[in-house]
Formats: sequence, structure tokens, C-alpha cells
Amino acid sequence: MNTKTLLLAGTLALAFFGGTTFAYSQPRPNAIAKVKLNGKYGFINTKGEQVTPCIYDEIDEFSEGFAKVRKDRKYGFVNSSGELVIPCEYDVTMPPENLTGVARDWWNSEENNAGFSEGLAIVSKNGKYGYINTNGEVVIPFVLDAASSFHCSRARVKYKGRNVVTDKSGDVHFICNGYDVSDYCNGLAFKSVLTRTIDYDGWKQTEYSYALIDTEGNEIIPMGLYQDPIGMPASVSGLFDRGPGPMWLMVSGGKDVKYGCIDSLGTVIVPFEYDDYYCFQDGFVIVKKGNKYGVLNETGDTVIPCKYDDIPAPEDAHRCFSNVALFKDDAIRVVVNEKYGYVDKNGKEIISPKYLDAQAFSEGLAAVLDEKNKNERGLLWSYVDLEGKSVIKGNYYDVCPFNDGLAIVQAGVKDTETFEGFEIEIDKVQVIDMTGKTIFTAEDDTIPLSVRNNGDKCANGFFNGLAIIEKKGKYGYINKSGEIVIPSIYEEAGSFCCYQ
Repeated sequence: MNTKTLLLAGTLALAFFGGTTFAYSQPRPNAIAKVKLNGKYGFINTKGEQVTPCIYDEIDEFSEGFAKVRKDRKYGFVNSSGELVIPCEYDVTMPPENLTGVARDWWNSEENNAGFSEGLAIVSKNGKYGYINTNGEVVIPFVLDAASSFHCSRARVKYKGRNVVTDKSGDVHFICNGYDVSDYCNGLAFKSVLTRTIDYDGWKQTEYSYALIDTEGNEIIPMGLYQDPIGMPASVSGLFDRGPGPMWLMVSGGKDVKYGCIDSLGTVIVPFEYDDYYCFQDGFVIVKKGNKYGVLNETGDTVIPCKYDDIPAPEDAHRCFSNVALFKDDAIRVVVNEKYGYVDKNGKEIISPKYLDAQAFSEGLAAVLDEKNKNERGLLWSYVDLEGKSVIKGNYYDVCPFNDGLAIVQAGVKDTETFEGFEIEIDKVQVIDMTGKTIFTAEDDTIPLSVRNNGDKCANGFFNGLAIIEKKGKYGYINKSGEIVIPSIYEEAGSFCCYQ
């Protein structure tokens, strides 16, 4: 049978501050948030109305405007308005037991299980896999033993015991004889072959050789030239997916393993001289040489030389957002002798390392911990601008980044609460604006401050004008005036920033 028809034969706000304009999340009238009520998940709008009833056992992240939902061990999809548009009639998908190498790594990745990818989603019925489009129409029938998400119009599937790479029409482009294939990225993928298994006193370690292939399975970079592509999918797709630019590989050089950068033709554009790399975001990558860190851009040019003891990545750099920036407000944190400072995209040190701790910039301000700023209880946080000027004087014991022009802080306003029969003294939570003015103090319902996450896009804060509140283990929402607009009735509640 012609392999090209193999599958078809199966029955087929802008905040102005200090002379500089910073963009923060704009209000979205149709924003929704994921909540849990009586053990079931759904979505609510900013009025507290259930746009998706709380009847689902599970709701995944949105992908291409759709989120996979599970009810009674069956999957369907809701759209970005929370409406069920593809009924829950598909089986739970489980990874094949015999996947190895990069294919196994990609199956287990969040990206492969995200739902729709390039307009198609993997679904399962009666132990077989197929693909549907956003209208719920079956595009590739349920004849597959395994399947993965589409990337660059290619997907790895298993049909009648053979691993093949197919396009969106179900046409097979090549058969994987004795090797596995990663997801495609910018028209290229890795194929992996198991080379040996080493037994270390009962602990077995497998080693693979890799080649870089095109969409027809042709080797662009031959097998065995490079070894394990570390960190897939994040490291490879994070930088490589932004255009026909470089990708990063681990190369074996005797006892020393070094990292370098090659282009899609296999040409070395950055020498293999780095000891580590991480966090491909927004066209930049953090690299390590010896014990020092720096930053390169997507063409391999040095933006920040490797001279810092550490360059912490923002906490949201590995989350589900495709527009996450490594440089927050065009600045990134650097560390020298355990002191924090900031460097811009041109490599200029805009604030010298002098703080004991520091958060990423958000809306033009960053929270910093200065050893000179303290009282009898300990060190205090304050906020500085991009010039290092103290904008909000420090008298805060804990802080969140600014979102929607407001920040949640703990400012030493005393109160008491009862915990397990004992009355304990606590610091109340306050909300301040970008001048440091207290807008309101949380009273009966508490705004959680346990997660500040150094600028994490989904940390606690105001999104679309609302922030999460907690009362006796239940969650609700408060507006910028301190008014409770959605009562604390939910077992779990998400910010109005993560969806749509």
C-alpha cells in the first residue's frame, strides 16, 4: 500500500510614570477565571456569573482559543467564552508505553497535551487515536495507536505498529525505522536512536544519538555529530521557533561538555564554549561560562557578558504564555557578591548590584530589599524606578509586583486573628498605588500575599480590576476600591489573567 495514503485507508493600561510610558494588562470585558465549586471546575466572568458551569472534573489551559474539559472520564472543549462547543465524548488519552528518547519527552510535555495545535487536537475513542478540527469534525480517523500534536504541519503517530510522520491530511511523509522523532520546530526535528544502556549498580542510564531532520525525514545534520538536545521542548523551541535562526545543542567534547549555537544548516554561529544555558524567552537566552552568567540574543551576539554570579530568570518564564519577556520593562536582574542590580537590553548596568533581594520590574517599578532600610523587626521592602530612584519609601514586610497600577503589600498594620483556638498577632494586607498611597486595607476577607513570584504574570495581584481574596479557606474577588464583588465561596480561584 502506498504510504502516502496509509492513514486515509483506515476508514477514514497604559500607566504614565516618571516620564516613561509602561504597558500593563488592559481591561478585557469578556475576561474569565477558572474556579472550583463543590469539587468541580468552571469559569466565571468579572461579574461572578458562571459562564461555564462548575460541572467539570478537570479544565486544562487554553490553547488556540479552546480549553480541554473532562467530565465523567470523557473529554470535550470549551471556547474562550466558556461555552462547550465540542461535547465531552472522547476518551482519556494515555501515553504509549513504548515511546523512548525525544518522542517520550515530548509526549510528557505540557505542549503536547495542550489541546489544539495548528487547528487540530488529538482525541481518542475505543483505544484508538485521531484528530479533530475546531468545529469538532474528524479530520484523521480513529485508526492510530499513538499520536502527538501538530507542529509545522507534521505529527508523529503510530499506525499498525509502525512509527510514521504524517501531515494534516493523513498523508505519511516517512516511516521511522528504528528511531523516534521529536516535534517539529521551524521545519526541523530531532530523530533519536538508542546507542547504549549503562548499568550503574542497578541504576540504568540510556544514551541516545541524534540527527537533525527536515519535514521529509532527510538528515540536515548527521546522526552522532551531536548528543542530547538538553531541555526540550523549552530550550529548542524557545529560541529556534522565532524564525530561521539558531538552535542550541549539547555537544560532547571528551570529558568536557560544552554548548554552542548552530543554524538550521548546521553551521556553527556561536562557538561551543558555554557550560550551561537556560531560559529561552523573547529572543534572548541566559548562558553560563565557568561560574559566570551572561545573555545572548537570538543571533548569538553577546548582550550581557558572562561576568555576573547569577542572572535570575523571571518566575513566569516557563509558564504557558508565549509573550513572556525575559527582560521586564527592558531590564533584567543580575547578581554580584549576593547583591542584586539591573541591566538593560544593551548590556548597560542601569542599577548597580547593591540590594539584598530584588523583584523583576513591573509597570516601571521594582520592589527591592536594601540592607540600610530596616527597623526593629527587620529589613523592609521599597520600590524603585528604572533609574534606581526610591519612588515608594520602604516600610513593607512583604510585597507583590504592580499589576493594573496597584500592588499588594504587608505594611505592619497590626491586627489579631484566631488560629486553632489561639489569638495571634498579624500584619494586615494593604493595597497601594504607584505613589505609595494606601488605597484600602483588607478587613474580613484577606488578600493572599503568599505568592509574589518576582513578577510572575499569574501571581497575586489585580487583573482586569479584580484580585483574589480568601476567607476561611474559600476564595472570592475584590475590586480596586476594596469592595467585595464576588464572595468567598470557591475552593480554588484563578486570576482574570490566564485565559482568553
